[in-house]
Amino acid sequence: MEKEHDSTGPLVGIIIIILILVLGGIYYAGKTNPEKEDVSLTADDIRNKEDQFAQNLSVQGTSDETAAIEVDLEASDFESLDAEINAIDAEFDTAQ
Repeated sequence: MEKEHDSTGPLVGIIIIILILVLGGIYYAGKTNPEKEDVSLTADDIRNKEDQFAQNLSVQGTSDETAAIEVDLEASDFESLDAEINAIDAEFDTAQ
């Protein structure tokens, strides 16, 4: 006797896969809202933005002596770099 093959298993599997793809597409379309306001910065905006860190670097010495370089490094405040990087990341996240 031959067994009859039941074809409902593959059909159900294909339907589930299609539903997952459709739901994923709907989720992605909802997440990437094209109606968001464009808040991208232009090159002029970036150039004209006041940067305290860059201003501090411009007042450092111009000597190439090791002792003068060490004094400049000790006078530099690198602690705020993490906060600035996080702020930049937050701006990129809101722009997307």
